[in-house]
Amino acid sequence: QHSVQLQPSSSSGAKGGNDGNGNGGGKVIDDWLWIDYHDRINVLVEAPATDNRTTAITSDRDEISFLILTQTKYALPFHSLAIAGGIIEPNEEALDAAKREVREELGVVCKEWKVLGNRFRTDVNRGMGWVHPYLAR
Repeated sequence: QHSVQLQPSSSSGAKGGNDGNGNGGGKVIDDWLWIDYHDRINVLVEAPATDNRTTAITSDRDEISFLILTQTKYALPFHSLAIAGGIIEPNEEALDAAKREVREELGVVCKEWKVLGNRFRTDVNRGMGWVHPYLAR
């Protein structure tokens, strides 16, 4: 079970503070839906300049192409496009997982890797694990 304390709405004119019970003025919900999920990676893979794959998309702004994949997900009645990504296996480092997923999903091995900031949650209100983002060339 996961508890969460909601902050007072700024539109109500409340300025935060304490409600006298140590609750900071917000309602406490004791049965908040919280999902503990595996940490995972997402990788934006830059396509080589000579790559003629149909899975490469080009940004009009800077003429750099990125590799994407078509995937089928059981909850969707259609194919969707995605960048490479997946779950970090137990005892696996995030970068090693990123390299593995790019190799498995796109069939390429990249030589340059850059971490795109810190890990982040895709749904900060519900948990959902952490995502480690990368750029690969």
